[in-house]
Amino acid sequence: HINNVLSLIYHVVNIGGLHWALAVIDMAAKTITYYDSMNGDGSVYLNGLLRYLADEHRQKKRISLSQEEWTLIQSNDTPLQDNTYDCGIFVCMFCDFLSLRRPLVFTQDHITRCRQRIAVSIIEGRVIE
Repeated sequence: HINNVLSLIYHVVNIGGLHWALAVIDMAAKTITYYDSMNGDGSVYLNGLLRYLADEHRQKKRISLSQEEWTLIQSNDTPLQDNTYDCGIFVCMFCDFLSLRRPLVFTQDHITRCRQRIAVSIIEGRVIE
């Protein structure tokens, strides 16, 4: 299980200083998935992260990364926010659910409870499951 968890790299994306989204690199599955609570197009970030991986691979291993083995995914089942200010909470919850390998089954209606859960985690210094 630990190797499976360590195969995931979470990359928080800031868009124009106004919005947050998430990209998850799964090293084992060779996928990069983009999650945006405002349903924005993440292709520029997906391609940028693949380019970054290729550059790092070439620098560290001295061989080229086989980019055609990688799949770039724009998530189409991402919960959507219905305001302009909850994107950070959505990103935190994406990370939480995905790190536990759970489906993203929350909605805007759950966000107040999600905020409370995050606050309790911080105050208690532990992950609330």
